[in-house]
Amino acid sequence: MAALGMGVMVSSGDLISLYVGVELQSLALYVLAALNPKRAESGEAALKYFVLGAFSSAVFVYGIALTYGATGSTNLPQIADYLSKNVVAGGEREQTRAIVPPVGVRLWRRPPEPAVAEASTPPTEGGDG
Repeated sequence: MAALGMGVMVSSGDLISLYVGVELQSLALYVLAALNPKRAESGEAALKYFVLGAFSSAVFVYGIALTYGATGSTNLPQIADYLSKNVVAGGEREQTRAIVPPVGVRLWRRPPEPAVAEASTPPTEGGDG
């Protein structure tokens, strides 16, 4: 499912399909974070990662809404065309600031918070692992 999400992201020409691809890719990572049911830290880390992803998703959708309001389109080539023909005021810069960081947080390879690393730490010897 993560590969499908990444494929959708790569082939997207629209902000909506980019959002769907990010969500498909992230859903598989939530499941992987909670994969070990024997460890309590695994479920806790998955929940924390999910909450972080939900907040990031909300900011991303807000950025899409701001971009649509300013440019009248969610199509990436049309947005680029609009921004190249018009003077970029402070408002258009704010949409970019609302879209780029959430995508970066979702696609970051390492856990963005030390508490999320609980799911990826190997069990200690003599532990429940």
